[in-house]
Amino acid sequence: MKYTYSGKDMHEASHARTPTVPKDGVRVVQKKRANVSLIVLLIVVACAAGGVWWLLASNHDSENRNLLGERKAGGGGLSEVDSPQKVSDKDLVLYLESTSGEARQLFEYVRQSALVQENRQYAALMKDVGFVFDATNDEVNAVASRYVGENGEETRQITCYAGEMRFAKTIALAAAAELKGHRGTVKVMMEQMSPQLCFELTLDDAARLLRHCKLDHYLYDESVLSEAKSIAAGGIVGVLAHEVGHQVLGHNYQTGKDRLNNEVRRNWEKQSDLFAASVMSSTPFGAHVFAGRVFALWVRMRQTDPIMKKRPERTLDHPIDEERFVSLVMANKEKAIALGIAIPELK
Repeated sequence: MKYTYSGKDMHEASHARTPTVPKDGVRVVQKKRANVSLIVLLIVVACAAGGVWWLLASNHDSENRNLLGERKAGGGGLSEVDSPQKVSDKDLVLYLESTSGEARQLFEYVRQSALVQENRQYAALMKDVGFVFDATNDEVNAVASRYVGENGEETRQITCYAGEMRFAKTIALAAAAELKGHRGTVKVMMEQMSPQLCFELTLDDAARLLRHCKLDHYLYDESVLSEAKSIAAGGIVGVLAHEVGHQVLGHNYQTGKDRLNNEVRRNWEKQSDLFAASVMSSTPFGAHVFAGRVFALWVRMRQTDPIMKKRPERTLDHPIDEERFVSLVMANKEKAIALGIAIPELK
């Protein structure tokens, strides 16, 4: 026997034991079942939505947010990136650390620059200048030294410290992101940096700084990473060009009884700055050299100059970074304008 409703099969019963179901009863039963199903569905959807929200909130508040694309561009945040790849410590160290071969290659770039090689005196003086990369020194510095031994033999050398290379790479990652359209990245880094890091920068401090600023994420953005490597190399070239300037210009720093007076030292520093600026302007790689050097000086002068100005005795033998920044920009006006630096404001 079949019970039909509106001409459609609803239920098939066996023999006469199956009770007769009134039409209204069918409607009531179906309505109750539909309501229960709807309530169950709503509960499932609500639980699922709550779970998703909890996961997103937990990820947002985590101290180890290493996923790409956590923030959109603007106000110092990151742009969205499709890949959720985590930034590993290995990749961060690989970027920040330098080798002796890498440093020497940048030194040779300065030695072989047109400014040095087209000047016979400069080229002759640079033939015997040695180069050392000190991977154990975290000081943000490079030095030019000149010694005369007991036998009268002269030794001239340029030494670059690991801290200087690390500082250049840290600044470069922020600068590259800024130049690639991720506005506010340099500002964010400045807010996290302390003046001490401009003088000494360990691997742990550099890695911590990049992570806190969310700059490490850009290591997986190929266009930013490529630009960062060029800017970092340019920044080191600028520093080494300054030290080469001391050598080819005949500056002879000594200690003890023969220590130079501060006025002479300041003049030599300015001469070497001009020499480095000339190296930058005479090379096709000059845009990256200028960017690396100018961003580094910008960070340093914002962090250290306020302290230096309160202690005038520390500025007697070296120009403050603000002076160096202005001199570099005025010697490379076109490159400065290309970076968005307003020249008239510097006068």
